[in-house]
Parts: sequence; C-alpha cells; structure tokens
Amino acid sequence: QGKIVGNLNDHKLISKSTFVVLDKGVSEGYTQGKIIPIYMNTNNRNENSIVTENQLKIGKMIIVDSTDNYSVGYVLKIYQQVYVKDFVGSNAQTTIETAKSSLIDEESGPSMLAPADEFGESDSSAPDAATDDSGMTEEDSFSESF
Repeated sequence: QGKIVGNLNDHKLISKSTFVVLDKGVSEGYTQGKIIPIYMNTNNRNENSIVTENQLKIGKMIIVDSTDNYSVGYVLKIYQQVYVKDFVGSNAQTTIETAKSSLIDEESGPSMLAPADEFGESDSSAPDAATDDSGMTEEDSFSESF
C-alpha cells in the first residue's frame, strides 16, 4: 500500500483533477495507466485515532508516470476529502480477510457469531423472557412494583 506524499501545489488538501506524488513506483506495481483507489488515513485526520485499517475508499486516481520508487497520479474522483498522507492501492480485500481471520480462532471456531434467530433458526426451548423461581418474568415484577 502506498501513500500520497505531496502534490504540485504543495497543499495538504487534494482536489479532483490534480497531480499527486506517491511513495511507490514500478517496483511495487504502480505502472502507467493503472487505476488505483484512495483510502482514508484516519491517523492523518485524528492523531489520537487507534484505527490502523484503511477500508474507507475516498477516491480514485490513475498513474500517469512512474519510476522504480515513485509515481505521479492524476486524481479522477473524490468521494470525501483527500489529504497528503492518505493511502493508495488495492489492499482493502487483504484488510478485510485479515479482520475476518482474526475473528476466528482455529481451535474454538468463530468467536463472534450473530444470534441464531437472525437467520431464522431460533431455539424454541429457550424462554422468551427471564423468569425467577416464582415463574414471574422481570417485566411482571417491574410492573407489580408500581
């Protein structure tokens, strides 16, 4: 994944139809004519952010020139504000797969599952409401207290 390191106007805010300089080049697959997405760098907007994954696509650009280590891109579309230090590249699917695999432990199986009734498979033996030894539900005892 690359990063926008600057533009021709030396501004931090990037606008549509401008040229930007990227910190990746031909050696990383950034070749002329390739269209790549732009992702938000949340740390760039909020220094206290603990978010490290960059899944929010905020624009796209086309590579117009490349050297081994740097590229120049032309911004085609912007969906949200784009800044110098925002990320470019197509690793969003890798990020999603990494997040999915971190939710599943090989030995114990999925650790975060949706309730079965969300998929039409409710457990009919489970009570509808919590009851105490007297057979009253929490709702019954609450209404009796008033």
